[in-house]
Amino acid sequence: MNVSFLIPTYHKGLFNLKKALASIFDTVSDPDQIEVLFRLDDGDTEALDFINQYIEENNSYNIKKIIGERYGYIKQYKYMNELASHSKGNFICPFPDDYMIHTENWDISLEKFLNKSVVLKPSEIYHIKHYGTPSEYTTVPSTNICPFISHLIYKAMGYMSPVIAYDSWIDYISKQLKIKREVDMKITHFKTTNSLRKYRRNEFSKAKSLLKADTEKVKKYIRKLNKKRGI
Repeated sequence: MNVSFLIPTYHKGLFNLKKALASIFDTVSDPDQIEVLFRLDDGDTEALDFINQYIEENNSYNIKKIIGERYGYIKQYKYMNELASHSKGNFICPFPDDYMIHTENWDISLEKFLNKSVVLKPSEIYHIKHYGTPSEYTTVPSTNICPFISHLIYKAMGYMSPVIAYDSWIDYISKQLKIKREVDMKITHFKTTNSLRKYRRNEFSKAKSLLKADTEKVKKYIRKLNKKRGI
């Protein structure tokens, strides 16, 4: 299996979730090469009923659901860490339910990176900001959301991230180790709030020593793998 998509639902309703899920399966060339892992909060019956129905109607797809304690958006990294621990793909992709893929056959561009210690960045990433009315929507380029993370890197760290800014965490490590690569893919993120930006930055800054330690762990793990492979 090539890609595991990690989708926490956060008790946010179905509007974005339906579009996110459709964007994955409607654009992939080979559905057998992906799995979608959902993390639902206890009591989120609306999302659970939808996912159960979707699985029943699309029983050939690799879809799994995990139900547990509600952490809330501010601790979304806990959802991602839990989902990643159940993933089987060569790549892990954190994919909140307000993301969408717009590129047909995007999975083909990932194939040459299979079993390599890399973090893949989609070539086009945009935040669609809609804090107000639809007429006030704005599109802003982004740099580090929706990474496709080699399972080897996840294995080296033992988790996705210890802070809310999991995408920035992975981005920093990939840049430091020069293992970031670009793939032909367009992603959009429907961003409804900007209120946690300061909190995300503060949490990220406070964990800098741990971030450096994780970077060193990944570096040593890659070196060990390369030695084993005779590279």
